[in-house]
Amino acid sequence: MKAAPVLRFTGVGVAGVALIAATSCLDTGVNTLTGVTMQPDACNGPGGGFLGCSMRDSVTFTFYGSLPAVTTAVNSATVPVGPSGKAPHVDGQRFITVTLRSAQAHDQQGVSTTQGAVYAAGMHRIAETALVEDFEGTVRYVIGVNGTGTPGIMSARGAHTFYVIVS
Repeated sequence: MKAAPVLRFTGVGVAGVALIAATSCLDTGVNTLTGVTMQPDACNGPGGGFLGCSMRDSVTFTFYGSLPAVTTAVNSATVPVGPSGKAPHVDGQRFITVTLRSAQAHDQQGVSTTQGAVYAAGMHRIAETALVEDFEGTVRYVIGVNGTGTPGIMSARGAHTFYVIVS
């Protein structure tokens, strides 16, 4: 497949927004994760918006190429074990595992195309979003959630994005 210039993660800036630079080449035939961002749901004025303050946070996974065919987000009481056989440390009391199949988070040279962990100020429920697997066509992130109750999950798909909304 023909390689195309793409943006590569170089650090995390204000509010967890990834800093990127155009230095990587990706295979156009592979669904490559190029960004993970988090955003709190804003309350509109005193007392919230029309339905009040929703206290929701969202995580957006952005891909170069098309979105992988299989994308899931599942609640868990513990951090899942990674390919090494060990569970990585992820901040939070509850966890949401996001699995992206037929995907990768690295370029043709094996260099990461996205950040390993994302923190953002002002989040209502999300403590951290961390990469736990990028192996043999599977990318998994764990979203660490604050609080003891099981978090609500909604997900949506765009042409190049997968959204996870946590309440």
